[in-house]
Amino acid sequence: MEQWRLYTSDLRKTDCMIKKGSLIPDNLFHLAVEVWILNGMGQLFLLQRSNKKRFHPGEWECLGGSAIEDESFVETALREIHEEIGLTVLLEELIECGYEVRNKHIVMTYILHKNFSIDAITLRSEEIQQASWFTIQEFEELQHNTFVKFLIRRYEKYVKETLYRDLLTIKPASIIRLTQTKDFLIAPKRGLPHTGFRPDNSDFFFPLRELNNCFSTYGRSLSLLPLEHSDYDNNVGGGSPMKSKPFPGVKDTVAQLLDSEQLSQYPMAAGDETIRKQVLAYLKQEDFSEQLTEKNIIFTSSTTQAFTLLCRLLLRPYDVVLFEAPTYGLFTFMPERAGGITRFIPLKEEDRWIIESERLAQAIDQINTELNQSYRNQVGYAPKVVAVYQSNPHNPIGRVISPNDREKLWAILSVCHQKGVFYIDDMLYKDLSYKKKVFPAMGIKGFESDVIALLGVSKAYGLAGIRSGMIVADEIIVRGIRNLLFQTMDSPSHLQAVILGSVFNSSVQRAESYSVYFKPILAEYQHRFALLKAGLNGLDDISSAEERRFIQADLAHYYPNVMDQEQWLQGVPDIRIVRGTEPESGFFAIADMTALIGKSYRGTILRTEEDILSYLYQSMNIKYITGGSIAWPNRSQCIARISFAAERDELIFFVQCLRKAIIRLES
Repeated sequence: MEQWRLYTSDLRKTDCMIKKGSLIPDNLFHLAVEVWILNGMGQLFLLQRSNKKRFHPGEWECLGGSAIEDESFVETALREIHEEIGLTVLLEELIECGYEVRNKHIVMTYILHKNFSIDAITLRSEEIQQASWFTIQEFEELQHNTFVKFLIRRYEKYVKETLYRDLLTIKPASIIRLTQTKDFLIAPKRGLPHTGFRPDNSDFFFPLRELNNCFSTYGRSLSLLPLEHSDYDNNVGGGSPMKSKPFPGVKDTVAQLLDSEQLSQYPMAAGDETIRKQVLAYLKQEDFSEQLTEKNIIFTSSTTQAFTLLCRLLLRPYDVVLFEAPTYGLFTFMPERAGGITRFIPLKEEDRWIIESERLAQAIDQINTELNQSYRNQVGYAPKVVAVYQSNPHNPIGRVISPNDREKLWAILSVCHQKGVFYIDDMLYKDLSYKKKVFPAMGIKGFESDVIALLGVSKAYGLAGIRSGMIVADEIIVRGIRNLLFQTMDSPSHLQAVILGSVFNSSVQRAESYSVYFKPILAEYQHRFALLKAGLNGLDDISSAEERRFIQADLAHYYPNVMDQEQWLQGVPDIRIVRGTEPESGFFAIADMTALIGKSYRGTILRTEEDILSYLYQSMNIKYITGGSIAWPNRSQCIARISFAAERDELIFFVQCLRKAIIRLES
């Protein structure tokens, strides 16, 4: 019977030795190895486990095993290679990748480059059915079917890039040259695509670098973690709105377009003039300046493209865009991709999460002084703050700047005007305001040319898959965007422009359809937030008796066990909706998880908000956006941005899983 020497988590040898299969005492571990064999031509060698194995019968895996008695990692690897496939390997052939402490194992991963035919090896273990070389494509297909799942994470972490680099040896010189300057293209990336670099391929500046690390955790690091419940789907971190059919009239308008000959011709770069006039009439109806003309409007493929083009147009190297914090995280990368710098101005609850004008003026002056000192000699001019970005309604808090906030808005615009700074008014969530009327910055007289407004259809009109957007700005801004559109894509889609016109117009029919369409949608959003709030804070936090009855009815429908219902309605321990962030619009809730810091599970202590997210993902497949990803201003808090656009049953199940995960933590 094999004997296992036990070690502490930091690899200190103990006097404890146990028989294989015996219970390992707490805080002690035994050594194991994984050896990934690559042939240097983009293939990897795998073994299929015997169908008689207790765990993972018939599944494929890399070569590996446990250390016997006092064997070192490398001694174990050399022995396992010889025992399992009959090859003798030199110590210097093994590439050590790193070790991890997982459950009761300390696992060292090795890569071995060795090219041999299957006929040249001898399978010496009854625990192995067969062996085979797999191409990358074959292996990726295998991962979804009969591969030992917990090995995938270490493959992604240690092996994948090496395997893809090997594949480069059979690529043409043109591809190799491309990857020499863009090595992030060599291997496909799990999760979110690459967030990019500054124009000189350098990393983002601080504090954007910290925000980028948070997105990396959400987009890639989580995907490398083993899951207890891979069949669960508790992703409440997405940005898609509630499922709904498109706004009335869109279908007929598109059908008419497809029935015509218009799409056989290229559109103009600025977009169809007739449609821009339709949109203009709508904007004036919505309190935008009466001085606007169709020349102040230009269509884009999305508000994301619109903001990207604005950064390219407005920024010189090292110029700054000043974002509200918290904010929409993915927009914050765009200034630095264009060569500028991203900075943040913290919002406060006591200011209703609206930028305070005096602090804005001070921040602009301070940043301009720093830029002058840091870059004037380098670039021959003094970079400056060129734009302030504020969303209305706010993303993610859901605060609405309404006509009652005209005075605050006027003060902000006065500062921007005096400092020579554009005010970017992102109004993408405008039509998801529950009760308040959203007031545009371009409705403040005298500041029309200081304001750049962004509007689109993706959040509110059941058209996220269309992604139409537009910019409303001074004619000079519009000319600049028109040039950039022409230089990059000739002109935006006429189909998208037609859809914008069918959504944003001043017709009586549109006004009648608007109320009928949005009333149930906004009511449902408010109910789903109340459902989530009851699940997190407890039913007693819901003031409306009618809303409490609706929530109880939802639970009875989707969660028939009465005892479970009662527990669910007590709320989730140590997690609460952040005070002052109950949304006036949109579909995001802000939850405070700070009380979880210092708690542990199976010896692993939660020390950061990334630790909390990783634990919840591993235990219940829960994903959300952390505070770091939205530039939450108080970094001593651990914050979760949670979407309540999910279906009611999905929200109920999410809360149930969250509660189970939190309850099993130890103080």
